[in-house]
Amino acid sequence: MLKVKNSLILLGLSLTTTMAAAAYVQKEPPALKPIPEDRVLYRETSGTPILLETYQVTGKCGMSLWIDKKLAFIIKKDEKTSFLLPKGRHEIRLTYEPLPKEPRNEEEKERYKYCYKEEPQKLGYVKEVEIKEDTPYLLHVRTNRGNLFRFRLYENAPQPEKKYPFY
Repeated sequence: MLKVKNSLILLGLSLTTTMAAAAYVQKEPPALKPIPEDRVLYRETSGTPILLETYQVTGKCGMSLWIDKKLAFIIKKDEKTSFLLPKGRHEIRLTYEPLPKEPRNEEEKERYKYCYKEEPQKLGYVKEVEIKEDTPYLLHVRTNRGNLFRFRLYENAPQPEKKYPFY
């Protein structure tokens, strides 16, 4: 009886270890969809190429990216786009998606509890960046369930294994 009990305990421990190891294996980053044209408000015709990608988006709220105090993009989870940004200093702000004063449907009604902000352009994460000419950039934006907005701007887009440091 004791041997059977010990065998069951060992079997349980090995299964637990195997499941924990499988959970630790890095996931592939999600396939990113292009941001729909109706949510792209920034249209610069010359400048340095910037690739924008979302990752680690776990919050329910949409995000907005403001460039030099102007709304540039409304972004959802697992999206990407590219755009041109003139060289020089720019203020970039990542914050809540601007929503209308009243919800338009049931889905919006649920999100409104957490996502509606009176002046989102004054909230979120803001940083001043220096853009150099002829240097490609990668801009990662993310938010978590507590709606902590963050972005990281990489010069000379990193290798795929370094692109998603939190996966």
